[in-house]
Amino acid sequence: MFEHTPSQGDLSFTLLLRALRGITLWQPILVYILAATVGFTIWEALSQWSNAEFPVLVGALFFLASIGVGYLGAGKVLIFEARGEKLPGIFASLGFGLRVLPRLFGLLLVEALLLFGIFLVETLAFALCTLPGVGPYLFIGIFPAAVVVDAVVFVLAIIVFNLSGPALWHGETVAKSLRHTLGIAHSKPGSVLLMMLLLTVLSLGLGLIVSVVLY
Repeated sequence: MFEHTPSQGDLSFTLLLRALRGITLWQPILVYILAATVGFTIWEALSQWSNAEFPVLVGALFFLASIGVGYLGAGKVLIFEARGEKLPGIFASLGFGLRVLPRLFGLLLVEALLLFGIFLVETLAFALCTLPGVGPYLFIGIFPAAVVVDAVVFVLAIIVFNLSGPALWHGETVAKSLRHTLGIAHSKPGSVLLMMLLLTVLSLGLGLIVSVVLY
């Protein structure tokens, strides 16, 4: 009786799968290429302007930021296409990418800090294994536990990294992106792996097109 219409805040896994059809659309590809081209041009200009390391580093940061803008802007177009709505304009998509770029950086920072925290805990645990007397006995339990934890964390890190970014395409905050991503990974692990594979294909396709255009 009631039909649910996905809102901008929804993170629909089905919509994300359908959005992969966007590799055949010219709008998201153009958004990605324009952003990457601007960043690459700035990088090249700064590199030619000075041979010092600092301008080159700044140019590289501009290029990475432009990749993020293109990624977010192209993703916004894909979401609109998946919903069957009118696609946003090129500059509107790039503007969305610029606005959401700090969230993408914040998301990457949170994920990096979580991984670093796990690394510190494991480092301290293995440091206990150097204690005389009890150290070897602790190592017997800590080592296999660390192997299992690292394997689980590795898989979860890949899942979160690949799905939390597309959550930003919906305009989600960093906290909501992580919460939705973890919820999807917990409830649909098989679909998550399929999603990761399809997103990889999309990314490789866009990357190949950008490489051909730039080089």
